[in-house]
Amino acid sequence: ELISFFKTDLAVEYIKEMEPDDAVDLLEELFERDEEKAGEIINALPKKEASDIRGLLSYEEDTAGAIMTTEYVSIPEELTVEAALKNIRKQSLPESEISFFIFITDNEKKLVGYITLRDLLVSDLKQKIKDIRNDYKIKLYANMDVTETVNIFRKYDLVVLPVVNAKEVLVGIITADDMVDVVVKEATEDIYKLSGTSEDAE
Repeated sequence: ELISFFKTDLAVEYIKEMEPDDAVDLLEELFERDEEKAGEIINALPKKEASDIRGLLSYEEDTAGAIMTTEYVSIPEELTVEAALKNIRKQSLPESEISFFIFITDNEKKLVGYITLRDLLVSDLKQKIKDIRNDYKIKLYANMDVTETVNIFRKYDLVVLPVVNAKEVLVGIITADDMVDVVVKEATEDIYKLSGTSEDAE
């Protein structure tokens, strides 16, 4: 309601400060109220942010793709540790604990593993990333139902999980705090049903 009253350039400044998944949630709500305003805001965003948000908006509701964020750190497996550290310095690091996990991709951007920031810092600078990386066998697919995503987090008790598309290309990550939001939402819906209360009474 507030964002719809802001001038486009001011709204853009707020959207730029938000996590991509949260910005998408807000813009989805705005699309329902004022499609033209939402479109203006997206078009006025910097190219990368606009592209990320359009990509996230393209996923169906209640899928892993719809709740993931595109803010993560990744490096190619062919780099040496020294080159990888330089590469990471150039990236815009997320301001959270997820920066501790660095995902590793091949030359086709497919997910092949991960390394922690700690392991990277204590490794020999001349070592290749592919020789010291860890396998990441647990992953989510962007079109996966959000309920299945919650169950995987519960089963493995992880802080962050990578999200890939049908071609195994890394497209985003989901963090445990995102899962908390989903669990609360689902529990709330269940309580509505049990009590015979409409969601409109929220």
